[in-house]
Amino acid sequence: MGFINSSLLVKVALGACIASFLFHLISFTTPYWFEQGGSNSGLFRSCPSGVCVDIPEASKSDKLKATIAMELLAFLVGVACLVLMICHLLVESLATKLIMIICMILAFVTAFLILLGVIVFAAANNQSVVTIDYGWSFALEIIAAIMYIATGAVFVVDIVTGS
Repeated sequence: MGFINSSLLVKVALGACIASFLFHLISFTTPYWFEQGGSNSGLFRSCPSGVCVDIPEASKSDKLKATIAMELLAFLVGVACLVLMICHLLVESLATKLIMIICMILAFVTAFLILLGVIVFAAANNQSVVTIDYGWSFALEIIAAIMYIATGAVFVVDIVTGS
């Protein structure tokens, strides 16, 4: 089929998937999930007073570990979605409706896993006695999930309209 001959919706889905993947990659790895009293922290690193250190495995709560697991699974499924989508566009034998349906499902699963991780993280931190502010990495993670939903929705439209 080739990139040139692909429908506009598939190209839009590819652009949304690439943006979603990059947003997820950036937010997943940065230490700005929440800020509290001049320090900030992420899933893997904490930066008290501007000096970043890795969070020791022993001090990670079960809920933080669950969040990391969900976000890591979302990353892997997102990679699969992106690779399959690129193969769908570039390899003629993979330019089938079945591959489009699989890409759509992978996009929705990625969004679900991201949102599940975000919910677990927020629920764990809402039980804290100290008030925390969610950082830009946390917001970017939610935006990545919304964009993965948009990617899946564009595939739904393309599959239904048959363009």
